[in-house]
Amino acid sequence: ALPVERIPDVCRIADVFVTISNRTNVLNPLHEAMTAGLPVIALNTGRTSDVVKDNETGVLLEREGLERLDEVIVSLLEDPERAHRLGNAARASADGRLPSIEERQAMEVGIVELAVREHRERAR
Repeated sequence: ALPVERIPDVCRIADVFVTISNRTNVLNPLHEAMTAGLPVIALNTGRTSDVVKDNETGVLLEREGLERLDEVIVSLLEDPERAHRLGNAARASADGRLPSIEERQAMEVGIVELAVREHRERAR
């Protein structure tokens, strides 16, 4: 287990974040990578394109283009300026879209408190 505040530091060890799930790529690791400012390469499945904007906050690959994955990775590694631009845009997008850890915890506590209140009211 890793304390949540250390996740960005660990992510920054990487040069690029790749996610190629067949169902969706909008999962915590994607958000963590974007928050850390990594350039993202993602397979365009599910609602991935709602989060990763092709050539703005990352690179989206269609299924039929997946055989180009190695070329896309190498192209980002060989163009640090582009990788940096995509990573910065990914971070800005995540910062504008995602709540802070404290905000997220407060929302979760609020949900639990509401559920407890509703349960108690139904039990009366």
